[in-house]
Amino acid sequence: ISKTRSRTCTSSTSATVSPSPAPEITVNLPRVKRSLRKGIPFVKHCSDLRKRDRVLCLNRAETRVGWKRGQPETTMVSLRDIDAVRMASEVDPAASLLKPVAGTHILRQTADGPTIMKRAFSLVLVDRTLDIECGSELEARTLCAAFKVMVRDEKVKYGDIAG
Repeated sequence: ISKTRSRTCTSSTSATVSPSPAPEITVNLPRVKRSLRKGIPFVKHCSDLRKRDRVLCLNRAETRVGWKRGQPETTMVSLRDIDAVRMASEVDPAASLLKPVAGTHILRQTADGPTIMKRAFSLVLVDRTLDIECGSELEARTLCAAFKVMVRDEKVKYGDIAG
């Protein structure tokens, strides 16, 4: 059962951005989930191009993610609805292949330089992104890797993707 094991995720960057892949990171998934249930402070990069201090959190069932303490579950995002989880330093597949760029459209407009991009990641949905700036690069890489596992596990559970 995934609640009792740590997961190892490999986070790599496309060769067009960096010639070497990011080092592998080991994530203690139960610990990350505990921290998310309590809430982790972060900066949300918003579609109105403002940045807001928020708290990243999971619901009790660990199936939805929110960005405000006490947020109603109905306004939280289902992990199952997340199409991709990407570090801001990874190439945006929606960008031109002729001129690849990293990060989401919002992050490219709101991040104050490459340092911010190293400590940010995005939860990508069909109609929006949740762009998250963490306190450190390690925190961003850890949360990004954990969300990749949680999203995959949720999709496998419902048969959206094969396990």
